[in-house]
Amino acid sequence: MPPPTPKVGTVDNGYKFAGGSPADPNNWKKIPPLKGAVEDGFRFIGKDPADPNSWSDVSKEGGFWSSLLDGAQTLGLGDEATAFAANPNEKTRRAFLAAGNSKYQSVEFGEGANWVAFKQRLGVP
Repeated sequence: MPPPTPKVGTVDNGYKFAGGSPADPNNWKKIPPLKGAVEDGFRFIGKDPADPNSWSDVSKEGGFWSSLLDGAQTLGLGDEATAFAANPNEKTRRAFLAAGNSKYQSVEFGEGANWVAFKQRLGVP
C-alpha cells in the first residue's frame, strides 16, 4: 500500500507541500529561514535566501557565538556548535556537551582546564 498523500501545507525537512503529486519536487516549496537563523556557519540577515548578500559569515561577527563556533570547529564539533547556535536551548546545549565529552574524554582533553573552559562557555558549572 503506498504512503498517503500529505495534506497541502505539510512541512517536511524544510519544504512545504503545495499540492499535487508529492513525488514532483516542484510541488514542494523551500521554507525561507527565519531572520537570524544559522545554517552552515552563516546567519540569515534578511530578504532572499538565494541571495548571498542575505547571509553573514558568523565567524566574522565577533562576540560569543563566533568565538564558540571557531573554537568548536577547531575541536571537530562544528556541526554540534552550529545546531546549538541556531537553536540555543537545553536540548542542543546538552547534545553539544555530550559530543564534546564523548570525543575528548577518551584523549584526556576532558580532564583539564581546557574542558572546564569549554563547559563554562556553555554555562555548565
